[in-house]
Amino acid sequence: MYVLVDIGNTRVKLGLVDTNSRTRLPLTLACPHTDLSPIGTWLSQHLTQPVTGAIGVNVASEALAAQVQAVLHAHGIPAIHWQTGDTPYQHLHNRYQHPERLGADRWVSAIGLQTHAPTTAFLHVSFGTATTVDAIVPYDDAHEFKGGLILPGPQLMQHALSQNTARLGAEDGALQDFPNHTAAAIHSGIAAAQAGAVVRQWLITHQATGHAPQVFCSGGGKPLVEDELHQSFARMRQLTALALPDPRWFDTPTLDGLAILTNHLA
Repeated sequence: MYVLVDIGNTRVKLGLVDTNSRTRLPLTLACPHTDLSPIGTWLSQHLTQPVTGAIGVNVASEALAAQVQAVLHAHGIPAIHWQTGDTPYQHLHNRYQHPERLGADRWVSAIGLQTHAPTTAFLHVSFGTATTVDAIVPYDDAHEFKGGLILPGPQLMQHALSQNTARLGAEDGALQDFPNHTAAAIHSGIAAAQAGAVVRQWLITHQATGHAPQVFCSGGGKPLVEDELHQSFARMRQLTALALPDPRWFDTPTLDGLAILTNHLA
């Protein structure tokens, strides 16, 4: 078996790949940085084959990566092969100005999602602690990672308003076209800002390629943005002749990309 490790800004996710078939098993663990104890239990339950290797990405601290590695080592798992934003992959070309500075999770997620759009352009929108909106477009017989936006994620926006203003609380609100109370105004404003960033990049990518890109979404901010994103795309279809697609949601594109990259391991 191969162990997949995705250390994000707030959570650690694990997955497994069958050694023989090199296919990812439908098993995922997610735990917060503050409590890694579920990892040992999960590994004990699901490691049904000898572990050949481990592969991962880390966008958090080196100290946390060392803690995760220590837990894995206690279960006989070898050192994690950490992937970076400039990890070579023959089917995807990195056009970042400094490829090594691209977040490893963004790069590996693009690899994981590429199989869902083998010949077309797509956006990957990750609504996490930060929201990223990346454009991946066809290039010869492969794709190229063009780059994208980074902005505060939905929860971070909400936290910033509640912590840095005197009269704006953190109470839950509803999505409204014309919000008439503060909670709805905050909820709708955050959702609109997130969706607006996606629409902007969709239009730019469409203009650059001449084709309507697909939209793939992931991340824990889904409950705050899903309805607004759907409505924004629906309005654009009604008001223009543009063929905006329905966004598709994926739970673990980074783990999917890591599973593909296990083929590069000995």
